[in-house]
Amino acid sequence: MKVSGVGFQVSAQPPPKKRPIYSKDKPIVHRRARRER
Repeated sequence: MKVSGVGFQVSAQPPPKKRPIYSKDKPIVHRRARRER
């Protein structure tokens, strides 16, 4: 889930069902995406 990290963040924004997950995954995904870049 390295290249999908960026796509997952953008895909989790539009859907309201993933709102709670996107909020909790935001800090985790953002931290991983920053280290990968």
